Amino acid sequence: VLTRIESKIDNLQRDVNQKIDNLQRDMDQKFDNLQRDMDQKIDTLQKDVNDLKIETTEIKGEIKTLTEKVAGLDKRMEKVEDSYAILVKDIADLKGVKFLIILMVVTFLSSLNSVQLKTTRVTGNCSLAPIREIPHCRDANSPPPRCPGGD
Repeated sequence: VLTRIESKIDNLQRDVNQKIDNLQRDMDQKFDNLQRDMDQKIDTLQKDVNDLKIETTEIKGEIKTLTEKVAGLDKRMEKVEDSYAILVKDIADLKGVKFLIILMVVTFLSSLNSVQLKTTRVTGNCSLAPIREIPHCRDANSPPPRCPGGD
């Protein structure tokens, strides 16, 4: 009987050892798979971080370039604004000169007209006589123009 019990115990021990070995193998395989997955994920994260660092560096370079371009545009805009201010001032000055020229022309024409009227009254000669020779000023049957001085 003792031999049978020993034999059963040996069988049980073998079965338990086999099960423990199988369990150990399964656990080792699962840990290995988990370790490999973790390594892959860490490698992927490291690659992503490196890509982000490179992109950040590129963006910083682009920002620096854009900042320099904006500074250049600011300087050009200041020049344009200065030129615009000068042009506005020059136009204002020209408007003043234009007014003076118009005033001078009107004064000259008024003086000329006044001299003409005085001359017509004194001499009796109408200065409008040359209009008679200009065909588009009057037609052939119309009477000659009258002088404002009473001609």
